[in-house]
Amino acid sequence: MNLNPKLLALTGCLAGAILLSIIAMATLGWAEYKDSDVHFEYGLSKYCQDTAKIGGSKSCDKYEKKTYLQNGKEVTNPFKTGGSATLAFMIMALLGGVAAAALAGLMIVDIAIPGLTPALRALALLAGSGFAAATGTMAWILYAGIVYGSESYKQKINLGSKEVSLHASYSYFFCFIAGMLYIASTGLAFLVKQSADAYREI
Repeated sequence: MNLNPKLLALTGCLAGAILLSIIAMATLGWAEYKDSDVHFEYGLSKYCQDTAKIGGSKSCDKYEKKTYLQNGKEVTNPFKTGGSATLAFMIMALLGGVAAAALAGLMIVDIAIPGLTPALRALALLAGSGFAAATGTMAWILYAGIVYGSESYKQKINLGSKEVSLHASYSYFFCFIAGMLYIASTGLAFLVKQSADAYREI
């Protein structure tokens, strides 16, 4: 067993990032408004609205390519565009993170990989973590820029007796934290690569 603290910490960061990424992709808390009467929640590929208590209905639908602002102007739906772009980058980050975590696991249990020297394994670990960090960071930046910066997100939702606004919620913050964990894992992978002790122990 290779119980290098840096390698163990790196594996923990990757595991946390992978878990948070999966939860973020599967949930609808990217944009939300909720009170005692209504609940609006938006995910990466669909949204749900519950206005039953004020005479409406409860429904979930996939995003259309186009949407309308309150002034009647037709615009490209930022929730669809931003959600699709974010999902694509999150999947890429997840693949890089899973590959890096699998390699780290093999290094911890001292299983040799044919054709890969300890130095090459450390380099592959750094590459996988770095790829996950780059794409994972792009995911939350894209969503913030495309969705949170759009008129569709900023405009008020008219409920008749009141107007309400959406806000960022838990899924987005899970994505952000996952990106930070991927970055931390990359830093740790760099330290593992630079460590002469790691080369001897792996």
